[in-house]
Amino acid sequence: AGPSAAESPAEAPAEAAAASPSEAAPADSPPESPSESAPESPPESPDADRFRRAAAAAREILDRLETEREEKSRDDEKQVTRLDRRLAALESAKTLSVEEAEAALRELGALRNRPERWRRLGAEKQSRLQRRQAALMPRLREARELREWRRWSNLAEQEELIRRARELTAVEDEAALDRELGKLERQWREVRHADRDRGQALWEEWTRLLDELTERVRPRREAAERQVAARLEALAGVVAQAEEIAEGADPARSGEMSGLMSEWKKHGHGLGNKGDKVWKRFRAANDRYFEAIGEVRKKRREEFQANIAVREALITRAKALLEGTSPGEAREAVRALMAEWKNSPPVPRRRGDELWEEFRTACDEARDSRRAAAGPADGGATAGTDDADTAALLARVEETAALPAAERPAAAETIWSEYRRRRRPGQRAQPSPQEAEAEERLTACLREAFETAPESFTGTRFDQEVIAARLTRLRQAAEALSGRGGAGNGSEADGAESLAEQLQRRLGAGRAADSEASAREAAREAETLRERARAVGFAFAPPARQARARIEKLTAALIAKAPAPPSVGSRRPRRRPPAEAARRL
Repeated sequence: AGPSAAESPAEAPAEAAAASPSEAAPADSPPESPSESAPESPPESPDADRFRRAAAAAREILDRLETEREEKSRDDEKQVTRLDRRLAALESAKTLSVEEAEAALRELGALRNRPERWRRLGAEKQSRLQRRQAALMPRLREARELREWRRWSNLAEQEELIRRARELTAVEDEAALDRELGKLERQWREVRHADRDRGQALWEEWTRLLDELTERVRPRREAAERQVAARLEALAGVVAQAEEIAEGADPARSGEMSGLMSEWKKHGHGLGNKGDKVWKRFRAANDRYFEAIGEVRKKRREEFQANIAVREALITRAKALLEGTSPGEAREAVRALMAEWKNSPPVPRRRGDELWEEFRTACDEARDSRRAAAGPADGGATAGTDDADTAALLARVEETAALPAAERPAAAETIWSEYRRRRRPGQRAQPSPQEAEAEERLTACLREAFETAPESFTGTRFDQEVIAARLTRLRQAAEALSGRGGAGNGSEADGAESLAEQLQRRLGAGRAADSEASAREAAREAETLRERARAVGFAFAPPARQARARIEKLTAALIAKAPAPPSVGSRRPRRRPPAEAARRL
């Protein structure tokens, strides 16, 4: 039942608010927006949803068709460009191929038979293609005529090849038969086109003879194919090793890669087209590897260049030992600097040789100057310990000789440094018997190590490439000195110079009073060169031995030519040429 009539209209809203308190808004809440108070839209019909899906599908179809049209247009453009290039190449070719020309003209004809595509090309491309077609047609007719003429002329050549094939049936030597049959097959491929009527009979005759001869050489060819397959398999292993080395890009394995190239030359000769595929893989691996190690070596050279400052600092410290140090302190300081030099980071080889010479000279000057300043007392004390030091040196040489060949160079470096220190100029004119024995044994054990493991000398003080380079420079200096040092006594170098020219040159240089001074000076320089060559180190490699032998020969000749110095007690005045004679000369 509804509300009674006694209830007033004002009480109805209050009851509705009490009935639904959750729907009543608080007093301080903002008013609702029109959108929130708007009534909900009615649900869409199924037809509207289907229409939207159909419209989206139609748009996808249209987009796909537009994409395909654009791709087709681009493909047509590329095809026309290729056709234009083919026609241009055929037009400029010295020898026209009938098959290629006919294929290009057929493609052009198909393009012109499609009006829509032909119109899209534009007037410029249409006229260019037409000009190329007009220029190509006369040459094509000539080529066709020439081909027909060759078809007739090839008949005689085919008959000749068939005659030679019949003669091969009487050959007993399979090697000669295989060789000649291969030549006939290559020649037949060149003259295979002939007149159809008569050429068919010749082709059948050639096929019969070829089958008969091929059956005779089949075992030989199968054996050759097996041999080629084995060589290709060996080359595949070489390629796999090259690719593995290229993947690692280790500069230390460059010798292995060079060895693989020698292996390739051993197995890859005479394969022809069959070895092209593996050759391309091998070549790519070589290029990839050497490009990678080229970058590594470039980076290493930059690092080595930055290490030069470390060794220059050691040279500065060695030069500073010339002042303010006692002989003992100088000796110990030089030993410490030598150890630091040995452990210093590497530098470029050429620059390293120059720095080493400068560092060694500074160390020698420091020790010699301090020893000279100390007087004979210190020298006597030093000499007192020579015998014990030499005995210890000889014992260390014996220990080094017992080491494996690959470990001897590293162990001998310290011994060689100690021996060179003991053999400084001014200490003793000749080595003692124990020192000579130590040097001889050290030479013998290092020579045996070089013959057994020459690669162990690389990077050490006994590196044969470095020693050979130093000896080569000294040899060149000795050769230059040999050409100059004989001038004082009429050597071959100045054999074409007259006496007047010699006297005039000597007078101008102020050397006329002593005509033997140049020979003595050359002998002194030769002595210095010989001592430097002997101090370079052990020469085991043939280039180093040859350079040292040449230096010994040249310097010995220069020293032998030097005249003895004039006697001190002689009062005989030196004769000078008269002034008139000098002026005439």
